[in-house]
Parts: sequence; structure tokens; C-alpha cells
Amino acid sequence: MGFYMNKKNLLIAGGLIGGTLLCLFLTFILVSSVFYLIENIDEDRYFDISSFNNNSFDNSTPEATAVSIARLNMGEGFEDVTLDDVYLTSDKRYWIVNFIAGGKEPYLFVTVDAKTLKSKVNYENWSSLDELKATYIAQIQSLGNPWRIPQKMTMGGKEIWKVPIVTDFFENGTDKTVKYIYVDLATGKSKNTLEDFNKAAGTDGWLTLKQVDEVITKQNWNYPEQGPFRDVLRDLYS
Repeated sequence: MGFYMNKKNLLIAGGLIGGTLLCLFLTFILVSSVFYLIENIDEDRYFDISSFNNNSFDNSTPEATAVSIARLNMGEGFEDVTLDDVYLTSDKRYWIVNFIAGGKEPYLFVTVDAKTLKSKVNYENWSSLDELKATYIAQIQSLGNPWRIPQKMTMGGKEIWKVPIVTDFFENGTDKTVKYIYVDLATGKSKNTLEDFNKAAGTDGWLTLKQVDEVITKQNWNYPEQGPFRDVLRDLYS
């Protein structure tokens, strides 16, 4: 009787040990899987920067669009910065596009909202894509003068952007002489109140991006520099 009891107890103990080991093994597998999923969910998704084109506004993929928008934030000085990396945050809300200015510090990063396409440089204010396009078109013909925040307005029944350009300052550094560049984003055409530019163009009327570029080239003006991203917005207009 004692022999059979001992045998039964051994079988029960062995079953408990085996069950415990199986539970520990399954727990290990489950915990490992959870940590793997968490690690991959939290990991930002990076992209190969060699695939991005410097010479056009590329909206063929979401990441390419983010890079193009980031470059618009760099404005006419884009040729002075180098694309370092681009990635989508783990929550898929933002694209982060990093640049290196002048081949070294300072390090610049542009945040692009993946849904609205609004963007900002470092910790500055958000700008819409339309605002960036209007500013960029204005920068091309500003002759190196600084610009101010664009404003929406109606002209001839159409919604356009009005970009202030400062050509002279008071002694205290405040704006003295302000000119304006008007941009119609529906067509990509623009016109301005810059006397020297209009004299060279032979008109103060609306000009296409190609015509603006021809005026700048003919006058051999250095603003903006002849960078690869200079006439990039032509890709958005016929």
C-alpha cells in the first residue's frame, strides 16, 4: 500500500513539475512576443535618403512629399543644407526630416504633420503648404530682401497670397519701405511692386514661374542663388 502511495505521489509531483515548466516556457514565449511587438511599434520608421530627388517637388509617396515640404521650409537657401535622414514617428502622426546646415552644425529638423501637411522648422510656428509655396515663389523674386508673414486676400474675385518684402529699414531696425508680391497658387503666377524687377520684366502684371526665372537669368541676379531647388515648384504647374 505504501509503495503505491509513493508512486502516486511521485506521479502527481512529476505532473506538477512538468506543468510548471510548461507554464514557465509559455510565459517566456508570451512575454518575449509582447516585448518584440512593443519594440517594433515604438520604433520610428526610417527611409533611405538616397532615393530622394533634390531637383523637383516630389509627391509620389508620402515620405517624398514630406521631404519636399521640408525643403520648402529651407527656402531659397536650400542649397546650403544637406538632407540627413527622414522618418515617420511611431504614432504615424509626423514625419521628421533632418538637415545639416553648411555640412556641419547647426542641425535643423522639420516636422511635417502627416495628415494636414502643415510643417515647422525646429520649434518655430506651423505653416501650411500653401503658405510655404507662396513664400517660396516670393523669395525667388525678392532680390535678396527679407520677407514677412504672408497674408491671404481677395483680388479680382480670386483668393491669393500677399507676401510683404522689406527693402529698407529705419535706424531702429523696424520696417521702413515694404513692397508686396502677390501669388496666385491656383496658377502659380505672381506679380509684385518691385520697381527694378518690373522694369526688367517690362510689365507689372502676372508672370508665370518660367517668366520670373527668365527675368532673373537675363539680369544675372544672384538672388536666389542658382541652386538645384530654385524652380522646383514648376513641377506643380503645367
